[in-house]
Amino acid sequence: MSGDDFNQMVKVLDDTRQIVNALNLYGLAIDAHRYQLFDQVFAQEIEANYNPPVFYKSREEIKSHMEQFHAPLDGSQHNIMNHQVIVNGDRANSISYVVVRLVKGKGYFQMGCYYDDSWIRTPEGWRIKTRFCRGNFWEGNPGIGGEVAPGAVLEPLIHTLRHAGEAGEVSYLNALVRN
Repeated sequence: MSGDDFNQMVKVLDDTRQIVNALNLYGLAIDAHRYQLFDQVFAQEIEANYNPPVFYKSREEIKSHMEQFHAPLDGSQHNIMNHQVIVNGDRANSISYVVVRLVKGKGYFQMGCYYDDSWIRTPEGWRIKTRFCRGNFWEGNPGIGGEVAPGAVLEPLIHTLRHAGEAGEVSYLNALVRN
């Protein structure tokens, strides 16, 4: 392996580490109610699609909504795992599995989902530019944290990775084909 190849490999490994750290920071920020940490996770302008009809176009918008949604809960736990990352210069794609548990009193809501993210390198570091979040399963009381969005109905929110992939909607799977 040449010195240039080695340096490139180290750079990709470090970029991957930074992206995984930012993914994990997202869960910590929500669970600890430290939404200012989203500044280290999301770009200022974003396209985040969390099970329609929940869409965000800016970091400030997602910070505000997540804070309002999680405030009445007694707690939450976002387990973000199975990180897969593809780095391509100043852009990257990742996919992560997520199990979210929301708790209020003795009630709970739990959902298994995935985050399909597109990343950009900024002067401050890697930031999510687009996020596609879909649920694979849920159990418990979906109204535990209040209404996710006006008129939202949970049943249509389940859209498995298999079905999204078959529809060509998963940017990470699309990036695998390109690489």
